[in-house]
Amino acid sequence: MSQLVKKNSVVLLIASVGFVGLLGWSTITVGDIGAPAPEITGQVWMNSEPLRLADLKGKVVLVEFWTFGCFNCRNVEPYVKAWHQKYADKGLVVIGVHTPESDFERYVKNVQHYVREEHIPYPVVTDNDFTTWTRYGNRAWPS
Repeated sequence: MSQLVKKNSVVLLIASVGFVGLLGWSTITVGDIGAPAPEITGQVWMNSEPLRLADLKGKVVLVEFWTFGCFNCRNVEPYVKAWHQKYADKGLVVIGVHTPESDFERYVKNVQHYVREEHIPYPVVTDNDFTTWTRYGNRAWPS
């Protein structure tokens, strides 16, 4: 993987999975290919201090939009965990952007409980106001 990453760049890996991905619908509507990725912001970071893309130069970054109440998100979760475990030491950074679908999912304590109970090891940020979701032009969970 490190051979594919330029020294002073961030490679943003965006994977659309689940029903939306199977239909081939594009969830990426931001800028042109090669344009800088939008910043990832949120209310509360778990498993990490807040990350800035500028600090991740030379890494491959997987941004996963999910919510703990989403059945398809739960189906994808083991794969994202496995990628993190297999490739984190080779430069992959997974950032889970938890954007709630229901009111119950907006409570930070509920997200923290889920992250802890499901042993999610990578950084997770809450996006209750959909700021990062909107910046990335996202339209569905999971992506």
